[in-house]
Amino acid sequence: MGNSEVTAVVDAMGGDRAPEEIVKGALLFLKRNKGLKGSVRVVLVGDREKIESICGDCAGIEIIHTDKWLGMHEKWNRRDRENSLAVSMDIVKQRENAFLISAGNTGAVTEGSFFTYRMIEGVKRPAIPTIIPRFYKKEEPFVLLDAGANADCKPEFLKQFAIMGAAYYTALFGKARPKVALLNIGEENIKGNALVKETDKLMKDHSSDLYEYVGYIEGHTMFSEDVDVVVADGFVGNIVLKSLEGLAKELLGLIKDSVFMKLGVFLSGLYKKLKYADYREWGGAPLLGVKRLVIIAHGSSDAKAIANGIDVGVRLTERGLIGRIKSMIAED
Repeated sequence: MGNSEVTAVVDAMGGDRAPEEIVKGALLFLKRNKGLKGSVRVVLVGDREKIESICGDCAGIEIIHTDKWLGMHEKWNRRDRENSLAVSMDIVKQRENAFLISAGNTGAVTEGSFFTYRMIEGVKRPAIPTIIPRFYKKEEPFVLLDAGANADCKPEFLKQFAIMGAAYYTALFGKARPKVALLNIGEENIKGNALVKETDKLMKDHSSDLYEYVGYIEGHTMFSEDVDVVVADGFVGNIVLKSLEGLAKELLGLIKDSVFMKLGVFLSGLYKKLKYADYREWGGAPLLGVKRLVIIAHGSSDAKAIANGIDVGVRLTERGLIGRIKSMIAED
């Protein structure tokens, strides 16, 4: 931990399993990180009575009360600043080294973040990255973005996704110059649609010391190739992500079966790899491109997911993700 206190502001009322699992997640984070007392402040925003009924005396937690919150199907309303999501966003805006984590409606969190924090100067569109596991050859997972924030894109958007994805990878895993590839239906120059071809040309014409562009990568090779960040538009990226989530869920269920666990080391290793595809392992994804750190957690998040999401938010805050993106966009 650094010298400056980091504040994790948690929307306690956002999510399918709120507030119980959200509050339990905050408690789990504090239990895991007892030695960080004084370095990380956890703030729960929501109905005080409901929160305290779950955490008792809520030692080590600051509670900010509001008796209003958005349902999972409610849209962002810029005139309503009293719901738990809006109050959480305002607290982050007022405090230094603070970030938001919410498992509420993704659309509301995204729109609210734009309205409250605005975009980083020079960023044309936001992007949502996701962590994808590797099954052999390399231990480290890779980052895929955009995972769904932008279905329709222009080449300059994808180029900025590459920049922001590289900044995220460096902040999360510590690699100074990540390798970036563009997802395509083939590695030959003649393949791909107009968007991919124009983006490839743009990336090649504007090299960077902050990341290494290595060209096209195909869907079946991105798990084994030496690449750290894979870029796609949000339509393609979201389909890839959801396909992998479904596959991982099925395989994890199969491996957990006691009969298959008896197969030993191979399946045990595969199980550890597949855990990376479980959204709970990372707790959520940052909304890249806005001026403050916002972690969008899965709507079905349980305590484990929330605890891990807070942990990732603390790490990204300490490692200066937002400042890194600002400087990389300015230098581009």
